[in-house]
Amino acid sequence: KNGYTMFPAGPSREYLNRGVFLQRENIPCALYALEVSEEAYARARRRAEHMMNHGHLYRFNSLGLLQSAGMGIAEKVCAFVMLLPSAFSQSVSAFVAQNTGAAKPDRAKKALRYSVVTSLCISVFVFYFNFFHGDLLAGIFANDRAVILEAADYLKAYAIDCLLTSFLFCFVGYFSGLGKTVFVMAQGILGAFGVRIPVSFFMSRLPNVRLFYIGLATPCSTVVQVILCLAYYAHLSRREKAGPAV
Repeated sequence: KNGYTMFPAGPSREYLNRGVFLQRENIPCALYALEVSEEAYARARRRAEHMMNHGHLYRFNSLGLLQSAGMGIAEKVCAFVMLLPSAFSQSVSAFVAQNTGAAKPDRAKKALRYSVVTSLCISVFVFYFNFFHGDLLAGIFANDRAVILEAADYLKAYAIDCLLTSFLFCFVGYFSGLGKTVFVMAQGILGAFGVRIPVSFFMSRLPNVRLFYIGLATPCSTVVQVILCLAYYAHLSRREKAGPAV
């Protein structure tokens, strides 16, 4: 285990002069003494040494059972909600490809604008239900009240992303229809590895972190991806106005 982080979560050998104890000197702790036989001590020591030498067999989720279950339930809701922007993306992609092939780029751009507006209008309702009534949506997949509340906390962050994906997915469909698939792949990779994972890691290190804060990594990534899409759209528009190079 890394001495300064919780990853990977598992057996760890701690030291007083480095790692967590050096970085955070005021961590409250307690030491307990229990008298055992030499045989029991040797057996416990062998067990501890086995765990340290085979740490990959003893990994665990550092968030806790309720948070893990809540995120699992929330992801089920997210998978269902994502069907809407995915449908817009695929429809825009097909329409843009057809009109680009027919040499009608203006119709392709109109399709992008209309799809963004329509998707955004619908996403407002999705945002409302996810942010203010996430417990009702999570209750479809779970009965435990504590798990439902954790899922609802995560869905509040995802609700913000619902508004942003109305832009992102339409742009992705537009660029896919134009055949700019390399850019689509690049912005997706950058958003995931450059923003979402680092933000999730940073949030997870906060004390008493809630799923809401960890879930904010997704809208943060989407914001960056939307900015990249807008910049690339402006670049293509300028190149189109400039005309073909002589």
